[in-house]
Amino acid sequence: LLPFSGYARIAALDMMIFLKIALCASAFAYYLGKRFEKYDIFTAVFGVAYALGAYTVAFMNQPMWLDIVLLLPLVTGALDSLIEGKSPIPYALWLALTIFSNFYISWALCLFVVLWFIASMFMKKRSGFRDLAKNSVKFAAASLCGGLLCAFMLIPLLGQMGNWISSSIGFEEGGKWYHGLSEIVDSFSYGSEPSLVF
Repeated sequence: LLPFSGYARIAALDMMIFLKIALCASAFAYYLGKRFEKYDIFTAVFGVAYALGAYTVAFMNQPMWLDIVLLLPLVTGALDSLIEGKSPIPYALWLALTIFSNFYISWALCLFVVLWFIASMFMKKRSGFRDLAKNSVKFAAASLCGGLLCAFMLIPLLGQMGNWISSSIGFEEGGKWYHGLSEIVDSFSYGSEPSLVF
């Protein structure tokens, strides 16, 4: 965006966001097609629905956070391949790229990947204890490799987190609700006014 100024910078930012959302849709459609071995109109529809989900809409003004939406199907697809007995290298590389591109929310993707692995192992047909142990070791080793590939960035970052302003802010009083339970439930009804304060 540096070469642009004024309204041209806003237009360039809009185009970048549009491109990222299009790539998110393409990545998810690719994942669905590969997983179910079928590319049709529904693959495209679900790809677009994924790209225009609540997270994307809520954080559209933070383009760097859209990288995680783009990378999630690629990481998950590589993990599926690892579970099927293929090379763990693509999974480790996609995971490393995810952590590198945005460490701030990549922890949520890492948590999802762990839950996805557990669910995949439960859904796997006739998987014995030996298969479970082998896949768990491969998953843990590949995940560790993915993290180690980003160690040059993560270690200095973790060392500096104590100096951040947010690390010195405490919670002096407990959580406080701005609205009652009935108002919160009512806000989900059709025709209610949107509110940014919960």
